[in-house]
Amino acid sequence: AGDVAVEEDVQRLYAEATAFFAQGVTVNSFGADKWVEGEAGVDLLVTSAGIGRFGNIEDLSEADFSSSFDINVKGTWLWARQVLPGMKQAGSGQVIFISSVAGLRKFGRCSIYGATKWAVQGMAGSLREECRGTRVKVATLCPGSVATPWWMEKERGGKEEPATEEMLGSMLSAHDCAAAAMAMVDQGASSDIETLVLEAPPK
Repeated sequence: AGDVAVEEDVQRLYAEATAFFAQGVTVNSFGADKWVEGEAGVDLLVTSAGIGRFGNIEDLSEADFSSSFDINVKGTWLWARQVLPGMKQAGSGQVIFISSVAGLRKFGRCSIYGATKWAVQGMAGSLREECRGTRVKVATLCPGSVATPWWMEKERGGKEEPATEEMLGSMLSAHDCAAAAMAMVDQGASSDIETLVLEAPPK
């Protein structure tokens, strides 16, 4: 465990992950166990840690602002800074920031959360320019509302008011987001997706 907004934790978790995968792992593929040889370094980074604090600006606190930017923006930046040098050196890699449609559009009662996601979009755009000529790809995945426990558990950074079952049923699923991320991972060498916007079908 660790805090994505604490540099020492990011460094430790990165070291633990690279050491683990360098040994090789057994994965389950379509019901069958398969041994995957270990490899040094990281060729895929997906940043998805995030919290949301919503409300009229006069009802939000400085603590809401600080914690949101620490996790949503600083955490993303620290992990990118940890991983990108190795990817550049290797000449390959895919970085995916889980952003939000709130980083592309304007919503009321969203001044803090929206600002963090606009910051992530700006960060990704800058890193794409930095990675030109390195074969390292940087992208953002911008989903609408996703039905996860986040909507029910404020202590995990979620909403103040729990979502109803009807609301959850109208949202994207976590599997939808994973499938979209895999489309980025599986894209060909001649393709470089910049942003994917993902929304549930209109009712």
